[in-house]
Amino acid sequence: MLAAILAASTGCGDGPSGRAAESPSQPTTSAVVPLPTAAAPAFPARVDRIFSAIPRDAEMVGHLPGFRALRESGRTGADLDALVKLVAKESAPKVGLAPADVEAILRSLRGAAVFGWLGAEEDEASLGLMLLADDPSLVDGALRTLAFVETEPHRFEGKLAGRQVHAGWVREIGLLVLSTKERLVDASFETLRGERPPLQGPQVGSGPDPLFLSLALSQQGGLVGADVTTKLTVPFDGPALFELRASGEKVPRVAEVIGPSPHALAGRMPKGAAFATGLSLTRVEGKRLRDLVAELARVDESRRREWPSLADAFVRLKTSLSLADLDAALGEEICVAGYLLDSGPKQGGAEAFSKMTVVGALAVRDEQAARAALKHVGEEIKREQKGTVLTPGKLSVPVDGAVLKVEVRKDVVLFGVGRSADLDKKLAAFGKDQVLASDPAFAGQRKGGHATSHGFAFVDYGAMKTLDPTFAEATKLQALATWVDLGLAPDPNGLSVTLEAQGFAAILGTTAALAVASVQRYLQSAKTAEAKVSVSAIARSAVMAFERESISGPTHKLCRSAPAVPAQVPRGTTYRPVAEPNQDFQTGSDSEGWRCLRFDMTEPLRFRYEYRAGSGYKGPARGGPNPGPNGFEVSAEGDLDGDGKTSLFTLVGKPGPGRTMVLSKELFVVDELE
Repeated sequence: MLAAILAASTGCGDGPSGRAAESPSQPTTSAVVPLPTAAAPAFPARVDRIFSAIPRDAEMVGHLPGFRALRESGRTGADLDALVKLVAKESAPKVGLAPADVEAILRSLRGAAVFGWLGAEEDEASLGLMLLADDPSLVDGALRTLAFVETEPHRFEGKLAGRQVHAGWVREIGLLVLSTKERLVDASFETLRGERPPLQGPQVGSGPDPLFLSLALSQQGGLVGADVTTKLTVPFDGPALFELRASGEKVPRVAEVIGPSPHALAGRMPKGAAFATGLSLTRVEGKRLRDLVAELARVDESRRREWPSLADAFVRLKTSLSLADLDAALGEEICVAGYLLDSGPKQGGAEAFSKMTVVGALAVRDEQAARAALKHVGEEIKREQKGTVLTPGKLSVPVDGAVLKVEVRKDVVLFGVGRSADLDKKLAAFGKDQVLASDPAFAGQRKGGHATSHGFAFVDYGAMKTLDPTFAEATKLQALATWVDLGLAPDPNGLSVTLEAQGFAAILGTTAALAVASVQRYLQSAKTAEAKVSVSAIARSAVMAFERESISGPTHKLCRSAPAVPAQVPRGTTYRPVAEPNQDFQTGSDSEGWRCLRFDMTEPLRFRYEYRAGSGYKGPARGGPNPGPNGFEVSAEGDLDGDGKTSLFTLVGKPGPGRTMVLSKELFVVDELE
């Protein structure tokens, strides 16, 4: 953690500081009486809160409560211990300390903070890391181990994570400040001594220091010549809040036209959504779509007056309705939800995400107008896309192995993309008994959100576990369901946007569990790269042997099978191949085994590798492809966690046209991380 946070604060410009450069003292004579110099303000005898050392004008502040505070919060449990051990293990080599020493420091912390300025000088960021430790001796030991040199009282210099670092260390109160820029240390010390005001704000109240990130940025100009200010606050308790204000003549006053809605359509969507999102289309009293177009036209001053008429012409061309007709027919909200596959192969990662079923609903006031618009759009698509089916109130279009369907009902237009069977099932379930309003994950989070808003986003990480096994390893998955409200406030000078995330504190403990599981899974995935690369290399060697030239031409014969290396599957360990004649990869002949394949590995192996020609295949028994009696299979079998259950990777070759040997396009993988 120390190395990761420090990396964010290095290589940047300096922040504001009041420290003047020191000059050598000048000699004095007996005729000159030196003026008395005021003693520098002393550091306080004790610091209970890290905020007392953070300058008020810092543009960026991130704070993490200490180990004890997190433990006593009751939101982390055993996951916190696992996370601390993992962070210590991974960061220790980068920092240059022993894992046990890093872990001891982490457990000793009363708080940690990152603070600084994001555009201080030369348009560069300037950040520092601050730690408040209960046990100063641990920091003393770390500074000695890292060979930091004391340059003056409370100030040190040295290298950390390969970078030159300035350190401010007030041992008496356990405060350490680290930065590549000395001015960050100055700013902290000046604040600590009362020479500049400390951080204030809603997040700095009474009681334990919260977990939060506060970010305030101001930008002049930009794409539409606006003045933009943003702020992100993530408190330990209560909702996370992102605020953005954009002021300028070219900024659309959207909130003056579009008002909030209750997002009633979301509750009618089918149950079990992995995510859902919605936007309000509610027009403020007296406002129409034409007014919205006029506001959006602010960004194009040269053609601002033309936009409404251009929009009307475009809508007529695409739907046969005028902009006024569309306004009268359009309801007050739109919602989209995504569902993991109900049928077909279960595949994780991006493959599963790309084959989700996505369903949407658009509220309408005029069913006949919606049917007329769909008929006009459908006829145009039918002329251009083969396989399109258009019937009254319904449209079906084939799309890259899936299908797009649109259906007009009494008060809503339903649409969706996915496998036909899954999509039909979801469309039929809309508004029936099994809906999102009755889904505990959705209903619980919806209750914590605002009754009305301009938009919302919902994610149920419990339902997302099919996409990534990491989620299945975390506890209390339902606590990871999140709800975010989007709010727009009327602003005569521009646009004010607020994003408010509910239930942040409830997911803190599970986040620790996910962090542990994700890093462990990443490390295991890195190890499986050995199997994937090696199996592919052996398979290519088999094809090359099949095509190898002899005196009479290509042999067109497969090498006969090779023995497994090593003989047993390594269980949570590695095996170094024996590089001697008739051992491991040195066995076989010109027509058999590893010598025929001309393949060799000398590095330690985490998997057992085999090559089988004609029979003895491992893959088919576990659902993999069978290359048949004239093909071959290369396999890697491992037991990374040592629990006796093995992973299997196979790649097969089969006879192709014209006496060729063709490799399968993809590896077969089962129980990859075992």
